[in-house]
Parts: sequence; C-alpha cells; structure tokens
Amino acid sequence: MGLYFLVFCISLLMFVVWAVLCRFEESRQRRLLLPRMRNWIDSLLISGTEYFKRHIRYIIRFLFTLSWYYGVHALLKAGLRFIAKVYFVLEHLFEKNRTRTKQLRREQREQNSYLGHLNQHKSNVKLSDKKQAAIKKRALQGE
Repeated sequence: MGLYFLVFCISLLMFVVWAVLCRFEESRQRRLLLPRMRNWIDSLLISGTEYFKRHIRYIIRFLFTLSWYYGVHALLKAGLRFIAKVYFVLEHLFEKNRTRTKQLRREQREQNSYLGHLNQHKSNVKLSDKKQAAIKKRALQGE
C-alpha cells in the first residue's frame, strides 16, 4: 500500500508543478521549458489534426460504405443459404419420386408379364366349343 501511495503523491506533485509552470508561461507569454521541442510537438499535433479534419469525411464515407457492403453481403449469404436448403429439400423429393417411379414401373412390368403368362396359359388350355357344350350338358343333367 505504501508504494501505491508514493506513486500517487509523486504523480500529483508533478501535475501541480506542470500546472504552475503552464500558468507562469501564460503570464509571461512565452515558453520557458524546452520551447523548441514543445513548438515542434505542437506543430505535429496541429498538422495531424488538420489532416484528420480534411480526411474525416472520406473516412466516415468509407466506413458507412464498407458497413453497407458487409450488410448486403450478409443478406445475400443468408438468401443463398435459404436457396441451398430449398434446393436440397427439392432434390431429396425428386430422388424419392424417382425411386418410387422406378418401383412402380417394375411392379407394372411384373404385373404385365404375369398377366401375359396367364392369358397365354388360358389360350393354351382353352376347351373347344364341343367340349364346353358337353361339360355344360353333363352339369345340367346332374352327372
């Protein structure tokens, strides 16, 4: 705790000395301590401030433009992700539909081939008209 208090006291003393020196220099209207270096630092600060004032409009315009572009980019990215999700859902549905269509065609071919076999067998074992009439006559007579 003593070290912190010592640093605080030294900082406070330096601030008071600096404030008194500035007040004294204002009353004399000239700088007493390191006048050339302080004038050079002042000129650097003034030129930097003037440069910043001249370019602040462009800096702000650049920041707004950049923010606008990032916002548009984020919006387009979200739109692209949405479209990609819709695309994958539709592709899944199309694939499901394609699989079901193939299955139905296969079933239809199997049905057609079975019916074709059945019809062919029916025509092969068909009784002649005389035999049909004889069977019908026997059935009616009760034999």
